Amino acid sequence: MPKIGGGSSLGNTGSAGARPQTSSNAANTVIEVSGICCPSEVPIIEKILKKLPGVEQVSVNVTAKLTTVQHNPLLTSPEALVAAINTASLGARLQRGDDEPTHSGWPSPLLIFCGLLWIVSLGHMAADADAETKSWIYY
Repeated sequence: MPKIGGGSSLGNTGSAGARPQTSSNAANTVIEVSGICCPSEVPIIEKILKKLPGVEQVSVNVTAKLTTVQHNPLLTSPEALVAAINTASLGARLQRGDDEPTHSGWPSPLLIFCGLLWIVSLGHMAADADAETKSWIYY
């Protein structure tokens, strides 16, 4: 069937093999695929995902190890997309969204506590002015 620019197909849309029109319900799902190492794996991912119902477009960025899929979430869930890619052992997972907590930028409280203990443990050297010279002799 010939296709026209926006992905619409000519002919009988009810025939076997024709994909339903899903552009109004389309969602973009970004999947991190850690197993991509070279551009030769792009056709593998595209072939796996385009077989699934509701998948309209697949875009693979090998350098960033990301795959963006435009699909109808009513026909294929994001988890099903990940499961399909993982059948090829490519280590796929959904990219973390903005609603999940991010790192605060502060070190962990345990690290701060250990640093304070280390500073306190050095206090014995400051108690005696001659301790530095003596400690080097005995070690």
